[in-house]
Amino acid sequence: MTKQEAFDRVVAHMAQQGERSMNDAGKFCVYAGPKGHACAVGCLLPVDLRIQLDTLLEAAVFNEGVWDLVKSHLALEDESEADSLRFYWHLQLAHDTSLELETVISKLTLLATTWNLDASKISTITQWS
Repeated sequence: MTKQEAFDRVVAHMAQQGERSMNDAGKFCVYAGPKGHACAVGCLLPVDLRIQLDTLLEAAVFNEGVWDLVKSHLALEDESEADSLRFYWHLQLAHDTSLELETVISKLTLLATTWNLDASKISTITQWS
């Protein structure tokens, strides 16, 4: 998968979901949330792996340990493992730290600019909480 393909899939997922993937208590983001939700990186992973990650972790962190478990599903064409990890980490941060629509749009736009991606699909995100 290319960075653009991964970005477009995550943006489409975020537009459809319209909110962060939070645990039952609403205290932190999770890979496989209630109501079938998934975090930014989680939407690119099989459901069983999302559930495994949530079992192993208290919150949906995305770091080198998680990368070791998921890299076979998230490999980016023409990118090193280090750059792939950084790219997905930025996507995850846009999901996890954005509480309002304007913030998620701003963070995704910055990410698209930083990684030289087409940001046109970001406008499909019309609600976020």
